[in-house]
Amino acid sequence: MFRERRKEIRIKGETKISFRVIGDDVDSSASKIFFAFTRDISVGGTRMITDIFLPLETILEIELPLLRLRKIIRVKGKVKWRRNLGIEDIFEMGLEFVNTQPESTLALMEYVYGSNPKGSYF
Repeated sequence: MFRERRKEIRIKGETKISFRVIGDDVDSSASKIFFAFTRDISVGGTRMITDIFLPLETILEIELPLLRLRKIIRVKGKVKWRRNLGIEDIFEMGLEFVNTQPESTLALMEYVYGSNPKGSYF
């Protein structure tokens, strides 16, 4: 039987996000901005689709629009898992938000729990 492993309630939704790779051992691509689309979002992380291969544990700085709230937050996320979707180097990745500022956590809580008070596991 399938056992839900998610830690948080997730809200489905596709939103265009921008991100850049950060960290001590990154090359010149650190200042380059990349784009992706979210598949779902929770207070603790997001699932995204991108054409950029990122190693596990890579830290990203993400600009995340919370459209319903008309807010854009900036969070850091760590690549926790990834898989190739089999479509010409398109990857799906799970990101865990790390070192999130309290204001961003509050905005995420308002977005997730305000969107669907009962939550949605899928």
